[in-house]
Amino acid sequence: MINLVKKFKGVFSKENDEQGEFFWTEKSFEIVFNKAIQYGIIINLHTPVVNNSFSVICGEFEETVETVNKWCTYNLLLPSGSNSVKFEIKKIFRPNNDVRDLGVCIRSIQEITENEYDNAILNKKKHNNMILNRKEFLDGKTILESVPVNMAIGTEKRCNIGENEPCVYCDYKAAVRTAEQTKIKLFSTNNSDEYGKFYNFAEKIIDCSYGEPFMNAKFSDIVNLITMDKHLSFTSNGQFLNADNIKLLLGKDIDMYCSIDAASAESYKKYRNSLYNKVIDGISVLCKQKKQYNNLPNVYISFIVMNSNKNELLPFIKKMHDIDVDYVILRRLLKSTTITKEICKGEFKFNYVDEIMSDEDFDHYSKQAIDLANKLGIKIIDQGKNFISNEKILCSDPWDTLYCMPSGIYPCCYSSRFKKGIVSWDEKPEDKSMEEFIKDAFNSEIMQDIRKNLANGKFSKYCLSVNSCPIIAAHKGEVKEIEIIGDK
Repeated sequence: MINLVKKFKGVFSKENDEQGEFFWTEKSFEIVFNKAIQYGIIINLHTPVVNNSFSVICGEFEETVETVNKWCTYNLLLPSGSNSVKFEIKKIFRPNNDVRDLGVCIRSIQEITENEYDNAILNKKKHNNMILNRKEFLDGKTILESVPVNMAIGTEKRCNIGENEPCVYCDYKAAVRTAEQTKIKLFSTNNSDEYGKFYNFAEKIIDCSYGEPFMNAKFSDIVNLITMDKHLSFTSNGQFLNADNIKLLLGKDIDMYCSIDAASAESYKKYRNSLYNKVIDGISVLCKQKKQYNNLPNVYISFIVMNSNKNELLPFIKKMHDIDVDYVILRRLLKSTTITKEICKGEFKFNYVDEIMSDEDFDHYSKQAIDLANKLGIKIIDQGKNFISNEKILCSDPWDTLYCMPSGIYPCCYSSRFKKGIVSWDEKPEDKSMEEFIKDAFNSEIMQDIRKNLANGKFSKYCLSVNSCPIIAAHKGEVKEIEIIGDK
């Protein structure tokens, strides 16, 4: 940005947040370049105002760009030879206790080179798709012209814990049996092009593997491919956080989730295995080293609150604060499971049904944890409540997320556990492209019915059958009966 910009007009002094420097603009501002721009600029900016936009004015050229109210990168194609560009923000922002009329905040500006021009055109199409997808959601459309902005995938079906002695609350073996009943399709760098717009236009890729992603020998290639132009989210058990894998993650636009569920090695061994200290050491090193890399990746540590570990929750919060993780996630045991038998690990006996806390008890311990986290200054999320939308339509997944799971295409991640999906991969006709096959599934009768009901403030029969979904759980109220699916 320093080498590109000669001066700014209509901006405020620089500020800092955990991601680095940024500055606010006025409602109107101008960027004067230190050389003629041939193709355009890439600008990373944020507006906290919903349904905002800005005009780009460069001589006789003028374009209106719709924004999203989060940090976002915009590719602006300018007339060849442009020496400056003016901006006009549609809606100003005036925060509490601040007399300034603010436009947008900017983190970075860079020139689009000749080699980046084709990619800039693609990114503009991605942005336009994102805006259309959001509009179709708000309008409650049942058949979509846009493609979803999020794509859930699976990269690995093996788990180092599950293949030996699974975590006591994990349905891993049942998940493997279910998946093996049909054709398995895992995402890879070799098949990413098959998904067409569904991959190319995705802003975020979510790895929902029921296995451990780091067991995939090509996971580093997958990470590098996705993070070239997308945000990646994945879940790991944390037992592969060695020096090479930590180096792979540093500085990349990634959310890494890791479930620990214990404040000590002794307790961790009850639920998983004896590698607690290895996990804690790996997370500690990652959190320390990432401070030199724009504090990326974001590290989320989960704690499944159960009757046998509820008293460890507060010590766990303190430990995560000391390690300096980004977020703590409080999770519940799902009220649907294949685990029907008591599981013994040493002298510890785990009974799935007995471990499920009542909503009242969970809320009691959750409040204590949230109060402590707020006091310590660590971010904390109650995952069940975090899923509940404040929007008129209670769930956006059927519009903005495609679930390409290992065994087929599903409406959501919760339905992918043991419910029948929309289609399985072995149902794809040989004469139909993968992109067309996915498009048909995404606008299938099942998805149309789900969207239609949600748009009318209701839930489809399919959604109501997924008891593990936090939104459905909140709708039904506390479910006392546990849904047992088959035998362990």
